[in-house]
Amino acid sequence: MSEQIRSPGYDYSMVDSREKALRLVDLGELIALPMLPALFGGDETDERNIVFVPPEIARRKEEVDERVLLPRIQAGAVLEYAVEPENDPVSFVPIALNLRAFSPEPVLYRWAIWQRSSV
Repeated sequence: MSEQIRSPGYDYSMVDSREKALRLVDLGELIALPMLPALFGGDETDERNIVFVPPEIARRKEEVDERVLLPRIQAGAVLEYAVEPENDPVSFVPIALNLRAFSPEPVLYRWAIWQRSSV
């Protein structure tokens, strides 16, 4: 399984600090998304577990967690779960978010978020 969502033309390179990302969270333009949600035993207060993404990406990831993976976890079928951001060297908003789970067959999702302007 693979899915790509892209925010066309949006460049998050100006979000170069946690404070700027949190301001965009306050404005509703970004979501502070736990990579490993409490639903699966993650600590949602740990900053290392938080990634800043647009609301649509957060919605898609949460949907996969709840509809695709939770039933498999409840059945004892998920052996591994990882969410890895593809980080930009400057921005606090990742270029993409990759989700990998094995149950034992692989479940793979990649959400492309943005790309740096080539201007």
